Amino acid sequence: MKQTQKFKLIENNINPGKPDAHRVNLVAEEIYWENNYTSRPYVTDGHEFESYRPAYRAGVEGYTQNPGQDFESLEPSIRNNWNISKGNSKLEWKQAREAARDAFGRLSGRNTEKSKVVL
Repeated sequence: MKQTQKFKLIENNINPGKPDAHRVNLVAEEIYWENNYTSRPYVTDGHEFESYRPAYRAGVEGYTQNPGQDFESLEPSIRNNWNISKGNSKLEWKQAREAARDAFGRLSGRNTEKSKVVL
């Protein structure tokens, strides 16, 4: 399956092959970020969700493939995955990094920033 299709899976798809504590509903994560990305301080005017989607995906995948590790140690791999899957995103890694880190941190429980959550 292509990497860009992973978030297009049917609802309630859980990341297979991972221990229960690290299983992630990929569709739920995409919906969460689509509903909440505008509340994040790194989001700039003129960039729609589609610009940030590959970065969020890279952060989610970085976490699901390496639970228990921190973002900084995985950043080269996460950046590489983002470069491969960024598609038409106009973001540079400096901007995309914050979104990837945010998605990774949400799953690892390491996000400390407060934000408005839209469900």
